[in-house]
Amino acid sequence: MLSNKSINIIAKLNKKELRQFEKFLLSPFFNSNKKIIRLFRAIKKYYPAFSSDNFTKEIIYGSVYGGEKYSDTKFRKLFSDFYKLAEKFLVELNLENGKKIYNTLLLNELELKSIDNLFESKYKDALEYVTRSEFSVTDFLQLHDLKWQYSDYNISRGKQDKIADDIFRRSEYLIFYFLCDTFITINDIKANEATFNYKPTVNLPQIFLDNLNLKNIYKCIEENNFEHKEFFSLFYFAFMMNKDPKDNFYFFKLKKLFEENVKNLSRTFSMNFVILLTNYCFEKLKLSQSDELEAANEELCDIILKNKIYQVIDGYFVVLVFFNIFFVYLRNGHLQKSRNLLNDYSKFLHPSQVRDVQLLGESFILFEDKKYREALELISKIKAKLITIKIYMRKLILKLDYELNYFDSNKENLDNFRHFLKNNNQISELGKKVLMEFVELFNELVNIKKENFDDFKCRHLELRINKINDLFDRKWFQKKLKER
Repeated sequence: MLSNKSINIIAKLNKKELRQFEKFLLSPFFNSNKKIIRLFRAIKKYYPAFSSDNFTKEIIYGSVYGGEKYSDTKFRKLFSDFYKLAEKFLVELNLENGKKIYNTLLLNELELKSIDNLFESKYKDALEYVTRSEFSVTDFLQLHDLKWQYSDYNISRGKQDKIADDIFRRSEYLIFYFLCDTFITINDIKANEATFNYKPTVNLPQIFLDNLNLKNIYKCIEENNFEHKEFFSLFYFAFMMNKDPKDNFYFFKLKKLFEENVKNLSRTFSMNFVILLTNYCFEKLKLSQSDELEAANEELCDIILKNKIYQVIDGYFVVLVFFNIFFVYLRNGHLQKSRNLLNDYSKFLHPSQVRDVQLLGESFILFEDKKYREALELISKIKAKLITIKIYMRKLILKLDYELNYFDSNKENLDNFRHFLKNNNQISELGKKVLMEFVELFNELVNIKKENFDDFKCRHLELRINKINDLFDRKWFQKKLKER
């Protein structure tokens, strides 16, 4: 079966892009080799899987060169030229979708060719486009570059008097970009350290910030009318929130500012801020119950739905984000909001996930309604392939067996869960450790229940339960111990 870099690119194009690529190849401006067009049409027949037994070098070569004897050298050269055109097409796609890059390149050419009347108007258009489109941190760099372009343009024409303000602006944008990117880097370093125990020999970003009077810089920015200072403030608040998580002051400052500006942020950056805020809530709630943070966490879930922030990856609702929202509503006792999420938003999941998510979600709602047998019957209809759904299923089945006093079934399903974790290579070692702790705690709870809840064993189990990361599971375990 034929396989190379060109095929990898074509396999990732959607049907519309595939048609555009054919038009691109037919354009004499980009391609004058008719054999390239024949090659494309020959391999297009096998799109998108490219897995047929007939998809071989010899068969494709014959489609291009007719009865000519196969030449590997000639075929490789043709594919090399084809690959270069595929790369160019990807760049063209990016230019078509990336108006900011397009504007920069256009301004360069207008300046070089001294088309001054157009340069002036296009420069204004480029500035307006950046400021009115969804904002991201790289836009500070884009604005900095545009100001430089405008400075160069005016200097080369002896108009230095027109750029006095731009000199300040481009420096401000660069400082905003650098600091925002450094704030993000510090958070990423901490996340990598916590997850992978990776510590750099020298942490220059942290050393730089430690030697900077950051609060005075922020005070100056806050007190003056800098353009886009609200976006800088988002990153500053996020950094300060994680720097000192004991006080919720910066959390609520960030949440308020995020709500006010969410419509002006790109979805990717909106999701990043939501993750920062919800992770903060999660870590604080693990340590102690807080109705204020529980309410704030639920409000963040509402913001995700209202502003369609969930549609980041390929336009689909990420299943893990879906269940995070679902369990926040469920944990807070808002069953109707959980139902509304299932009914109104599951259709935005990947089509292969919709049915299983709906069945699993409804099973959890039945469980909360204490309709245990109905939940067991419904959950048996799930044929999950996604690892996330498999884990949620197994946990719920254990809880249902427990509520129905199916001790033999509990024992069997606990053993199955252990084997599932041991033999599964889709779950990280850290994930396995956390889930195995859940299994052992559950096993201990079942044994205590069978022994009529011995007080000493219950107190010992309670101490371990209070350390569970999953707040939904922790709340259920705590509830079961209180019912004894």
